[in-house]
Amino acid sequence: MAKIQGNLALKGMAAEPARKRPAVKTRRIITPLFPNTENPRTAARTHAVRQGVGRARIRACILTIMGVVVFFSVFGTLLYRQSRIIAAQFQNTEMEIRIGELRRTKAMLEEELMKSLDLSQIRLQAISRLGMQETGRNKTISVGATSADLVIVNSAGATGTHRDDPLRLEAILGNLEGFFKKLR
Repeated sequence: MAKIQGNLALKGMAAEPARKRPAVKTRRIITPLFPNTENPRTAARTHAVRQGVGRARIRACILTIMGVVVFFSVFGTLLYRQSRIIAAQFQNTEMEIRIGELRRTKAMLEEELMKSLDLSQIRLQAISRLGMQETGRNKTISVGATSADLVIVNSAGATGTHRDDPLRLEAILGNLEGFFKKLR
C-alpha cells in the first residue's frame, strides 16, 4: 500500500519494493553475411525465418491498405448519395416554386376570364360554331336550386335591365344572409 501522507522528500526512502516481473526470454538468431555452405540446415532455417517475417509484413501492409480502401469507399459512397439527395431536394424546391408561379398565373387567368364573361356572347358562339339551337318554351328544364343559395354576379348586365342600386344591394345582402343561415 502506498503512503499518501507525510513529507515528499522522505517518500523515496520508504518506498515499497517493486514487484518482480518475469524475465523476458529472447532468442537471438544470428545470420552471417556470407552463410556457411557446410551446414544446409542453417541456411534453410534462415531462409524460412526471413520468408515468415516477410510474409507477415506483406500481410500487415495489405490488410492496412484494404482497410483504408474500404473506409474511403464507404465514405465516398455516403458522400455521393448525399450529393444526389441534395440535388433531388433542389429540384423539388425548384418545381414547387414553378408550381406556385403557375397556380398564381392560373388564378389570374381565371379571374380575367370571369371578368370578361359574357353569357349572351357565349350563347351566340354556341349557336354559330357548334350548331346548337335556341331552346323553346317547352324544352327548358328547371333545376330545383333555391334562390337563397344562389349568388348572382352582374345580374343587371345579364338581363339587360338596370335596377336601382340600393334595391340590388339589398337583394344581394338578403341572398348572402339566407345562404349563411342555411350553413348553420
